[in-house]
Amino acid sequence: MENDYKSNTKSVNFILENKFIKYCMTGVFNTVHHYVWFLLLSPVIGYSFSNLVSFIIANIASFFINSYFTFQVTPSLRSFIKYPKVIIVQAVIAYLVPALCLAFFPNSKLFVPVLTTIINLPIGYLLTKKVIQN
Repeated sequence: MENDYKSNTKSVNFILENKFIKYCMTGVFNTVHHYVWFLLLSPVIGYSFSNLVSFIIANIASFFINSYFTFQVTPSLRSFIKYPKVIIVQAVIAYLVPALCLAFFPNSKLFVPVLTTIINLPIGYLLTKKVIQN
């Protein structure tokens, strides 16, 4: 029983000390966060505009959660102003990877989202880390 507790404690400590895992956890949270805002706002302000507003709210939350939880730093106005660059780079990757994959490999539709995530996660992590920690 004690070994199970020590094993579980080590697992939790590994997760809480690993910034990349915390970054991924923040991403999952923000996906749900975005969706909740979208569900709340879409009946009031319409589908497209609610998606845009929800996206903005979720990305602002992402900045603060990544600052405090992932990288354990106090956010600054300077890093907050730079943070949209991270979002833009990730959006470009999310557009280009599928476009290029499907242009060269038309039958890769099922694999494209996985490849996009594999490429986007480490790049987003490194850019977020650079913006927030500087």
